[in-house]
Amino acid sequence: MITKQVSFFAISLSLGLGLTLAFAAKPRKKVGRPQTTQRASVLAGRPMRLADRNPDKPTREQLVKKATLAFQNKPFEGISIQPNLKATGDDLEVQRTIATLLNKADASPPSRLDHFAWLKRPELRQTGWRGLIQSVTPTSGGWYVKVAIRPNLDHMGAMRRIVTSDCFFETYFFDGQNIRYVAGESPPSSAQALMMD
Repeated sequence: MITKQVSFFAISLSLGLGLTLAFAAKPRKKVGRPQTTQRASVLAGRPMRLADRNPDKPTREQLVKKATLAFQNKPFEGISIQPNLKATGDDLEVQRTIATLLNKADASPPSRLDHFAWLKRPELRQTGWRGLIQSVTPTSGGWYVKVAIRPNLDHMGAMRRIVTSDCFFETYFFDGQNIRYVAGESPPSSAQALMMD
């Protein structure tokens, strides 16, 4: 019984050593993610060359240049007037009609352009106007409409939308079919400040 155990131990030990030696003789294969060209060149002990790059994949500089050009060449968006958020019922329907007419007219009265002249800076680009109807006052023959207007601005260096706290109030007269500009006025406390959106 003892002889059988010793011989079994000797056989298993020799098999174990043989297998260990057999496995140790062969180089182990690494199983993992495929090496990228950049990683392979670093592992090879040399810096990555331009020829190593994938020609179909744009470089970071090319992506930045493309995004900058797209940002700088955005088309002018025109004007976007919205009804007052608190308007309901018939008042909301009238405001929607007025907003549609103002958006189609896409007018820029000289008084508005004069008010926002302080925004003419090389780093800023105006992409349109936005407005919110403040009030609609019924009168004989139609309605007087007061609209708060602000410019849509982009910052060329930061490539971000810019918001200004400044606004300009415009009054229009709506006769039920047509709308005409009456006057414009600056708010009493007009703050000329810019903020990142």
